[in-house]
Amino acid sequence: MTTPAERFHPSVYLEDERQARGWTRDDLARAMMTGDDDDWGLHRLALDLYCDVGPTNPNLQMGTDGAAAFARAFDVEAEFFLNLECAWLLARSTLLYEEIHR
Repeated sequence: MTTPAERFHPSVYLEDERQARGWTRDDLARAMMTGDDDDWGLHRLALDLYCDVGPTNPNLQMGTDGAAAFARAFDVEAEFFLNLECAWLLARSTLLYEEIHR
């Protein structure tokens, strides 16, 4: 039987990629903006909440808008971030289920 790959909260990837690019969170928030956005502060707030609170609160999810904004910033498909989050949520649910049924 194979061992599944480690699942981690997408914020780990976001922070690693942000740091690898030499960006601050402000830089990432600006990169998440569309041409129509005039307030990067909203993206910064969402980024802070997701990265700082998200790993401990599975109810705080990025959703399709958040995935699209991260995809825009990192020049990848939004599905990449949605898949990361889905894998983490499933792994977390499995662990909780196993803990309850021991």
